[in-house]
Amino acid sequence: MAHRKIFQKIEIIESLICEGDSGKALLEISSLLSTHSNNVTALLEVIRLYRLLGKFEEALDSGLRLRSLRPSLSSGYLQSAQDLLTIERHSEALHCILKGLEKCPNDLELMFMASECYRSFGLVDDSIHTLKQAVSIHPRQRRLYINIVGDLVRANRMSEAHEYIGRARRMFPGSHKIKSLLRHYENLLKAKSRNSALFNAWSLTSRSANRNDKEAALISYSKDDVQPIQYWSQGDPPDDVNRLSEHWDGLLKLSGLCPIQRFNKQTAWEWIRNNNPLFLRSFETAFHYAVEADVFRLAFASSKGCIWLDCDLVPQPGFRPAVLEALNRKTSLLFIRSSKPWITNAFFIAQPRCTFFKLLSEQCQGIDFTDLSHDRSTVQNTFGPARYNSVFGRIFRNSNLTTVERAGKADSLTALVSTDSVELLLCNEATTVAMRPKFKLGYKNSTDGWKKSVPKRPNNYI
Repeated sequence: MAHRKIFQKIEIIESLICEGDSGKALLEISSLLSTHSNNVTALLEVIRLYRLLGKFEEALDSGLRLRSLRPSLSSGYLQSAQDLLTIERHSEALHCILKGLEKCPNDLELMFMASECYRSFGLVDDSIHTLKQAVSIHPRQRRLYINIVGDLVRANRMSEAHEYIGRARRMFPGSHKIKSLLRHYENLLKAKSRNSALFNAWSLTSRSANRNDKEAALISYSKDDVQPIQYWSQGDPPDDVNRLSEHWDGLLKLSGLCPIQRFNKQTAWEWIRNNNPLFLRSFETAFHYAVEADVFRLAFASSKGCIWLDCDLVPQPGFRPAVLEALNRKTSLLFIRSSKPWITNAFFIAQPRCTFFKLLSEQCQGIDFTDLSHDRSTVQNTFGPARYNSVFGRIFRNSNLTTVERAGKADSLTALVSTDSVELLLCNEATTVAMRPKFKLGYKNSTDGWKKSVPKRPNNYI
């Protein structure tokens, strides 16, 4: 009977959220809490509903209530840690997970989250230790082998990575996922031989010798040097995207930076026409909003210093130190994926007159999409990440003349890649900026997500 009443109330609240009446929805949630404050199901649902409304502090309070009600229930620690990560209280999230593991030492999901938290601080060795414990308790969980091999490769512990791949092959003969793991590992080795500078930077930015929670020092520089920018051309941005941008503005303000300037299709077109018209044809013939965004960010970055942030990114513990390192050095900062040594253009800092963005611009100016195939390969190889990786490889192709080292302090999670004439900073998705929040963004589940609306290139394409 109690469960039926709970779910009837939840249906009412979900309807109010869909109608955009967040005020009434919050009142109904309060009513549900006052009536069923000791019900585990009700508390779990309340946490979910608060997240839908973007009320993560309130979700966290409900998670604390769940933990005090059922201290031996792992979901309370998982829910609290997830909300703490969402509001960037990473140290508290890790503490919460470790407390949960004291109560539930064999819980697989807690171990996965502990590993993720360690990785966000660059503590890859601690992540590996946690995953090894998990493998000893849950030897038939394939995901564990995939994660531990990735961490071992990041840490350059290649012989151990080989050992765990062998164990996985024996444990799961014929498994498609294990075959994918082997392919991924082989691709990493190829990446190391093909572009050692990028591989070494990826490994270096994944791990730190120790955890550093100290605030980065504020510095003095001209705000005009780098303007944070975003692009959104699909009408008014949804509330969840706006909330992320507001959060970024607060973090940027702490670093003495201006708030994000968001462009739409019209304002971006006007900016390109007035400031960098060599990119106008590319922008006007772009076949998707994702291509428009790629063209606009390079047009801006190649003529004026900027910080580019995709609308769905979330800061990690290393964000402020990486940004301040780039601003201190007046050096451009590029962004590497956590799973592989691959530069993505979802986040970067472009300094004025940067050699990297100058070369990128020279290759891309005047591209006309009219007669190009409208598929993901075109997105990647014109103004997308594949082009960024190609230009990086061209600059640093001679490994004998390239130096890769930590930028700044010994525990820095930013790598400095340099030759006699060029230097770039690189940071890592795992420790600096996450590619997606802990909650689901509404537009990602619709056809507005570019990967759902732009097809792959067919196999018979000529």
